[in-house]
Amino acid sequence: MKTVAYLCAGSSPPPISRYSSPQQSEIERVELAATPVEMALVLHAGSGNKNALKALIAAEYSGVKVELVKNFQMGVSNKTPEFLKMNPIGKIPVLETPEGPVFESNAIARYVTRSKADNPLYGSTLIEYAHIEQWIDFAATEVMLILEMALSTARIISLCGCE
Repeated sequence: MKTVAYLCAGSSPPPISRYSSPQQSEIERVELAATPVEMALVLHAGSGNKNALKALIAAEYSGVKVELVKNFQMGVSNKTPEFLKMNPIGKIPVLETPEGPVFESNAIARYVTRSKADNPLYGSTLIEYAHIEQWIDFAATEVMLILEMALSTARIISLCGCE
């Protein structure tokens, strides 16, 4: 039985009822009921932004076309009224989609990955899906936190000349 699910960026993991039974190992492929991603998705961020790279890497592995906005200037482009309609606090990255904007890098990566129903990047079993989500959360809460603290410390040391 095919299940139709509305997948929104940043939505909760699919409900357990989406799977036929606890014993079934294969996840039924999800048909995207939202507008198919026919036009290119547009990513607003600087080309070297580490969070934008998540979306671009997910797009590359998923075979989804994502265009990076040319000449994006942090502190300028993200302060325009048009940008603030997409993300009221002016953070990047922001992905323009046919259904509307999506912000926050993990939500964007999930949207891009799930925009193709036959994409294997989210696993084929419930446990594979859980493990993928587990490592996304681990990277966001543990790895990135420590990395950002280390980089901030290095910047402070560099600025004060305490090297």
